[in-house]
Amino acid sequence: MNEADVIKLLQEILQVLTFIHQQRVIHRDIKPSNIIRRLDGKIFLIDFGAVKQISTQIIQLQGQKNI
Repeated sequence: MNEADVIKLLQEILQVLTFIHQQRVIHRDIKPSNIIRRLDGKIFLIDFGAVKQISTQIIQLQGQKNI
């Protein structure tokens, strides 16, 4: 891949991550095999088995109980 293609790919992945983080979710297992390009060309992530809710993580950092 040339530099421009890599930059475009990373921007597409960052758009997906922005959406996921807006849902207050951390994927925690981002790797090439979990990044899929659909037939229409859009990128999406699979395998949310290691997902963690951001709110749970924030509460744990504050020393409170898990939700």
